[in-house]
Formats: sequence, structure tokens, C-alpha cells
Amino acid sequence: MLVSTDQEEVLYTCVGSCVAVALFDDSNKIAGLIHIVLPGNRTAPRGGDSNAFYADTGIPLLIAEMEHQGAVRSNLKAAIVGGACLKADIKHSIGSDNTAQVLSLLAKASIPVTKKQTGGDCGRTIRIWVKNGDLQIQEIRSGDMVPIATKSEKLLTGSPLNQISQTLAHLQPSPQVATKLFDAIHQSAIDWHYVEEILWQDFVLALHVLQMCNSRYYGVPGEIDSFNTALSRLGAHQFRRVCVVAAAEKYNENLLSKSGIDQKDLSRHCLASAIAAQHIAAKVNPDLQLQVFAAALLHPIGCIAAQLADGNINPESDIYALDDCLFLIKHDSEIAIQHRHLARTLLSQWHIPPIIIEAISPLNLPDIEQEKLSPAIIVKASCIISSMLGIRASKEKANVEFSLYALEQLELSLINDLLFAEIITKLRTKGLLS
Repeated sequence: MLVSTDQEEVLYTCVGSCVAVALFDDSNKIAGLIHIVLPGNRTAPRGGDSNAFYADTGIPLLIAEMEHQGAVRSNLKAAIVGGACLKADIKHSIGSDNTAQVLSLLAKASIPVTKKQTGGDCGRTIRIWVKNGDLQIQEIRSGDMVPIATKSEKLLTGSPLNQISQTLAHLQPSPQVATKLFDAIHQSAIDWHYVEEILWQDFVLALHVLQMCNSRYYGVPGEIDSFNTALSRLGAHQFRRVCVVAAAEKYNENLLSKSGIDQKDLSRHCLASAIAAQHIAAKVNPDLQLQVFAAALLHPIGCIAAQLADGNINPESDIYALDDCLFLIKHDSEIAIQHRHLARTLLSQWHIPPIIIEAISPLNLPDIEQEKLSPAIIVKASCIISSMLGIRASKEKANVEFSLYALEQLELSLINDLLFAEIITKLRTKGLLS
């Protein structure tokens, strides 16, 4: 929430299912803007700036602050924007609840709504000029979807890319991790190192945060390749906003569990792989530590996307579905190739930096570099190491013989007893190994 009397200032926010409410007193040239995330339906006040998070406490707060800065309630006019339904095939949207609650509260306060642009299926930006109350409202859509590569088409029949992309966008973060994130980013002094640790504990949160940070809507396309980059490029205020949105997507339906994927196991595997990848990079190519960490966190994305596309998984590949790099090495399968094409196309569509795309989804098994290992080799080795240690994305028992075969195929002479011991120690300090 922000109220301003600065005649040179323009207030701005962007919303999807949230609702932005702009108030303006033309006589006194005072403007206010609030970003409502949830309706609330509570009467007790909340501490700190969380009052602005909910409509039931946020709207009265905005009106009170307008009056505190010199506005007269009878002069106030309102504009409301947002309340979209961004989830396909959902009969009931939080956006409609937000809109209804805001309209009810403004009516009770006898504030007329002179501009209303709500509902629909797209995000919006809103700007209000303090000097005259002029509004600029712009719709934001995801853009045209990129077609799947020809080689993958036969494996994706009936599941167009936009459907898969939307399904991934609907994934629900772990409620426990999301709650910890909410608590961390609503402290008066945010511990960003702690926030980073929380983000990477859940695959879905990591996916949503990196995707949003590289979007035109929230961030800088193609430039955010790590948490540190996001914080420095976007700034603490905007990165906090991304964290709020990523953690707020709490729906009753867990799409991963419906597809037979245990999200906790998946997240543990991804985090263990990321820690191993960062440790390997520290030994062989320190400049890549942050990038391979982020890439390893997302490395199963193609396999997961394929599993969420109903009817497009070969049952014989299920045992290796979430260890795609192993499957490709041993079988050179069309299924594994399709996973890689799908991952590459999705990541490119989301404007994820090229270095992460190449680390996750090389179209061919990457060659060993003579002096420094490539990001793709490091990420694949980290996945194999996590699997060998029993930290797997599936319930199948770790096949040590198979994993050793995969490492031999990668010709990683650096994978020795000392390196294993160091990685095991790091994983134990993070609580990933007993």
C-alpha cells in the first residue's frame, strides 16, 4: 500500500487474481494504491504491513491513510483492477472473491467506483498519476506458445505445449514450506540467507520463483540465473513480491501426487543434486557454482512435464522417469529425448537464462571438456550421486550398479572417495542424509 501527495509521482502495481484498488481525491490531489492478495473475511486487525495483504483490513487501512494525509472521504473516487482467473478449468477463482469483497467494502464506505476492469484470464498493470488521478491499465498475457520440436511431436500427441505449461503453472508448493516462507518475508528485518534456504527446499517454489524472476511481468527475462542475481537485479522489494506470489498459490489439489510423484522426495532429490553440483563446480569451475545449483534444482523439469501430460508416458520408462539423464545414457531412448526437447522448449518459453537451459536439457549427451567440466556434465553427475546415496525422486531403490555405469559413461575421474565424503558431509549438514 502507498499513499502519496507528491505531484511528480506515479503509483504502480501489477495483479493477476489479486485486486489493485486506487483511490483519488481530486480536490486535494492525493492518490493511494493497494495490492489486495486475499479477501480475508476477518475483523481482527493484523500486525504490521500484513493488514494491506487482505481486503477486509486493507481497504479500511487505505482509507484511513488517505484521510490522515489530508483527503476528504466524500471526495474519494475508486478504481479497481484485477481479480482474474488465471487457472484453466477452475470453476471458482480467488479473483472473483477478491473483487466481490473489495466492492462490498467500498460500498460500505460510500466510495463510488468510477473505473472497474476485473475478471478475465489475464494479468494487468495499473498506474495512477498523483497530480491528476489519470489511470493507465494494461493487460499482460503470456504470449504465443512456442511449438514443440518436430522430433517430439509424436510423443506429445493431444498435449499441446500451452496445456503442459499451464499445468506446471498450477503446481502447488508444499504448504509447510510456503508457510515458512511467508513468515520469513513478513519479518521487519528479512534474513535473505534464510529465505534462500527455504526457497530451495521445495521444487515447485524454486520453479515458480525462477520462472517469475525471468518474466516480463515480474522480473528481467533471460537474466536471473540464481537467487543472488534475483536479489541484486530486482531489488529486495520486488524479489519479496515474487516470493509472496510464489508462496500464495495454495490449492486443494496436488497435481504432482495425482501423477504419482511424491513432492517431498522430488524436492529432496533436487536439493541434494543442487548441493552436489555446487560442490563439484567449486572444485572444477568455481564461476559456475550459482548457475549449476539453480540448474540442478530444476533438472527433472522435462520428465515432470511429460508425466503431467496425461497419456504420454511409456510405462516401461516409469522407473527412470525422474532420472532422465541415467535413462538417456543407458538406453538412448526416444522417451528421454522427448523429455529433453520438452524441457528445453518450456525453459526457453519462460526466458530462463541459456546457461541453465543447456545444463538441464542438452539435446545430445554433452562432451567432456578437457580443462573444465560443462554445466550439463556437472548437473548430470550430481543427479547420479544423489540417486546413488538413496536420495531419489521416485520410490524405487537406488541402483548403485546402474549409477556407477552412468558415471563411467560420463568418464568423471574426479568422482572419487574424497569427493563423495565431502558431498555426504554437506548433505548431512542440510539434513538430507542421516
